[in-house]
Amino acid sequence: MSFLKRLFKREEKPAGKSSINSSELAEWFENKTLDIMKDVAHDIGQEFSEIRDAIEQTKNAVKELENAKLMNEGITLKEKQFMEGNRLAYMKKVNDFLSRILPAKMSLNETKSYIENYRKEAIEFAKGSFRAFQITANFFGDQAADIAKCIKEIDSSVKKVSDLLNQEKMTVINETKTKIKELNGLIQKREELISSIEEEENNYEELKVAKADYELKIIRLKKNSAYLELQELNEKLKNFEDELKILKSQFLDTFMQVDKALKKVSKLGDEGLIAKYLEDPVSALLSDSELKILEILKRTKEALETNQLEIEEKKKEKMVVRINEITKEYLVDFVIKHNDLELKKSDMNRLIKQNSSMNDLSELHYKLDHTKDKQAKTTEKIKKLNQQLEKLELEETKDKIEKNLKNLNYDAKVTI
Repeated sequence: MSFLKRLFKREEKPAGKSSINSSELAEWFENKTLDIMKDVAHDIGQEFSEIRDAIEQTKNAVKELENAKLMNEGITLKEKQFMEGNRLAYMKKVNDFLSRILPAKMSLNETKSYIENYRKEAIEFAKGSFRAFQITANFFGDQAADIAKCIKEIDSSVKKVSDLLNQEKMTVINETKTKIKELNGLIQKREELISSIEEEENNYEELKVAKADYELKIIRLKKNSAYLELQELNEKLKNFEDELKILKSQFLDTFMQVDKALKKVSKLGDEGLIAKYLEDPVSALLSDSELKILEILKRTKEALETNQLEIEEKKKEKMVVRINEITKEYLVDFVIKHNDLELKKSDMNRLIKQNSSMNDLSELHYKLDHTKDKQAKTTEKIKKLNQQLEKLELEETKDKIEKNLKNLNYDAKVTI
């Protein structure tokens, strides 16, 4: 074959060593392999011409089959009809097959698709025409054999085209072109990743500056007189709250020691008021403006002293002592102290609310936390981008291209 002769002849003169930038590699390689590709295209064109000639010969053979007369006219009408039906079916199968495999003008890449399509069509034709061919061959053996021979010649030419496309050098050339595209894609991906990493690193630096700024503002705010005043107000508020808790606790302790007696007395009257004191003594006293509880406690004391309530003697004595302590002065003093502390709490809360330092501090902490969160996400993003960058097989792809170039007798170094 002329192509093989020219190809082997070129191998005797290796190309000089050169350095090719990846951006110019595709065009350089295209130019270097142009003659080889032209030779392959020329030889494939010759084979396609052979295929077209064989298709025409096959069509002529089909016409010969169509016009062929039976050598033995002594068969039955049923057998003639059977023969004619299968002859027509086979002729149609052949003509349909020929119309689908007729090669048009095409590139080498399109030639690959043609080969693949031919193989599928050939398999379908063989399966679909087998029975009709056998029956037709029984009646018109010579014509059927001519058609089969022509189709075999088509198949042989298609195989030669496939061999031309799949020979070692063509395989290396096609693989190299694919690898060059892959390399350029990897280079572009690398540039995109580097750009993204730089952008995220700039973002991180900006966030770092913002974080330091918020931290400094927090420090300054905590040294501000308004914030120091706020701390003092909060401390006073806590003291008032603690005093109120102690006051209530002592009051509750007093009532808890007589609640058993009050429960028993409630059955004798004033059940509603007693129930309020048993449930929440503080709230009950604050709403008991007439101090009706004093009268109830007086009756409770009398009931205890006259043994009207079933309570142990020792407990009864303690209850009487505790009831004696719950005087009008005691209750009024409690209410005054309670209301005074609530008023002081209210004043502190009002002053605290008027002080903007806490809101300012909360806002700064929110912005600081948000910035830290964005920093963490940016760090993770940079990590993932670097991992993607490390996974790019740039050197491996470049080495494979250089190896293929050497196999093609081009001693070239690829630079990125």
